[in-house]
Amino acid sequence: MIGKMDFLASAICTLRSKSVNFCLVLQSIAQLDQCYGEYTRRIIMDNCQYLVILGANDPDTQKYLSDRIGTIPRIRKGCSENYSKHGEFVGFSKQYSENQEPMEPLIKSQISFFLLP
Repeated sequence: MIGKMDFLASAICTLRSKSVNFCLVLQSIAQLDQCYGEYTRRIIMDNCQYLVILGANDPDTQKYLSDRIGTIPRIRKGCSENYSKHGEFVGFSKQYSENQEPMEPLIKSQISFFLLP
């Protein structure tokens, strides 16, 4: 681990608008917490345009990533047919609904498949 770079939080906020790119590589979000504290870590993470996840072993990191991935649209479609008591076709109805639902908490093997914008 390189250690704390006091300029990092302000630089990552300021220099992004000047087309300067940073590539931070971490094995755990706890590494940033250890060096900078939770508040500054949040500033750093919130100013990262992309987040590539190659794996996450720490449960807190997994929860953070799962929460950051957020919700996905769920589309539900249904169709039913109506028949009389004599078995004659009377009609049908279709149902369609779409809503945002939270994703189930991700397991370690799923985390490696996401690239967050």
